[in-house]
Amino acid sequence: MKSVYYIVAIALLLLLINFGRKYIVKYVSSNLTDYLYNGDFDNFEKLINKWYTKYLIHPFNIDFLKLSEALIKQDSKQIEKCLEVFENTTITDKQKQAIYQKAFFYYLQEDNHTKLKKYYKLIKNLEDKTLFNNIDDIYKIVVDRDVTLLSKYENIYNENNNNSMAAYLLYNIYKNSDDSKNANKYLNIFNELVEKGAYIKWQIEIQMKK
Repeated sequence: MKSVYYIVAIALLLLLINFGRKYIVKYVSSNLTDYLYNGDFDNFEKLINKWYTKYLIHPFNIDFLKLSEALIKQDSKQIEKCLEVFENTTITDKQKQAIYQKAFFYYLQEDNHTKLKKYYKLIKNLEDKTLFNNIDDIYKIVVDRDVTLLSKYENIYNENNNNSMAAYLLYNIYKNSDDSKNANKYLNIFNELVEKGAYIKWQIEIQMKK
């Protein structure tokens, strides 16, 4: 009979340990993302370098958060270093999707068409086409200088004039059409959205998305 009690006691202990670990992981992860979102990089780096963080958080997620930090800080050297780590690591298709999305939007911002083309192709080769469908228009407009999507993005912008991406793409479409008047109009709108924080909010949401 005593052996049954011991088994039950051990099972309960293991259950408590597992529950406690999950709670701590959630707590640490929440603090890390909060520090990033609020721009508190000192506390972020202190926490992510703690021994227990490295023990509790999966290595991919740690590297992913470090990439997010570098992107938000716009630290180009650290961004390249982080992306190189992922290139030399075996990761799942879902993880590739998250990394490629971050890289694509970073090189879009940097107007680096060579790297943009690289990640466009990597995204295109993913089995899940959701991300590709989302970035295909962007690539066509910015890199291929497509002008046929004007009506589509005018409608998107008219539905929500705080849509910084729509304003950005309309600027590029008009620039591709050599329509400097409308290009300047949407460039000014885009810059206003940047000042209002709409673009920064969009960027942070992109970088924090997992």
